[in-house]
Amino acid sequence: HVCPFGKTYLLSSESQGHSWSKPQIINNTLFDDRDPGIYSTKEGRLILHWFTSSVFSSWEEKCREAYGNKLVDNWQGKLDLVKKEEHAKEIGNFIRFSDDGGKTWSKRISNHCNTPHGPTQLKDGTLLHVGPSRIDGILKIACETSSNLGESWTLRSIFNCSLKRHKQLCEPHLIETDSGKILVLFRFLDEKKENRFLYQTESNDKGHSWSGIKKTKLGGYPPHLCSLGDKKILVAYGVRKEPYRISGALSYDEGKTWENSKEFNLTKKILKSDLGYPATVLLD
Repeated sequence: HVCPFGKTYLLSSESQGHSWSKPQIINNTLFDDRDPGIYSTKEGRLILHWFTSSVFSSWEEKCREAYGNKLVDNWQGKLDLVKKEEHAKEIGNFIRFSDDGGKTWSKRISNHCNTPHGPTQLKDGTLLHVGPSRIDGILKIACETSSNLGESWTLRSIFNCSLKRHKQLCEPHLIETDSGKILVLFRFLDEKKENRFLYQTESNDKGHSWSGIKKTKLGGYPPHLCSLGDKKILVAYGVRKEPYRISGALSYDEGKTWENSKEFNLTKKILKSDLGYPATVLLD
């Protein structure tokens, strides 16, 4: 699940997903590049978001138990790098962008929040991003914005909840609904798998303030939201208890209610619980 050699690969399709290009490495930093998300703005700019991690170092013994000493012994060069001064500046949340369809990419830009799917562009052109962020050394759920298509980022708000809840909420995704409301769904960390439901919050002022965070009846994680128009929203998420699968649910009222009783499967049964981060896109 973790190692020092994570990279970001890009695959593209010009046939609406029927066929794909060969994978192209577009990101390969000193440490583990994890959880990339890509977003296309209405201007045609591709925004790539990811975070770098050295958790393989603190998990070394676990990894030796899981993978064997022979494999982990090959990590020694990276394990040594973690002890050096440049380690700190290499770890964080980052964004790169491309204005030519992914052929070339900008230098990386630091940002505040971390999510698997990256930011979302609002109707006014602003990029809005919600996720965990270290504020004065403490992990909190925050909202950041960019008014220049990702080239710089400003914190807009910090969620008003307990420190325990800040740590339990992660891997969110947001959309702007047809009415202009911001809807966010979160993964919720709990020791018991049966308690791992999606949690939800909303903003009516572009992320300056947020409603109370509430539990939904959608069992799984993490979420990806897709607006289907006419107030209809699709959420896709992984179900990480047997039978393992990727499921979806619909809302016909901008997230006020979810038809969880009519949950549908987007995949056949999957063999393991580590089943990835689903995403959906509405084709022409």
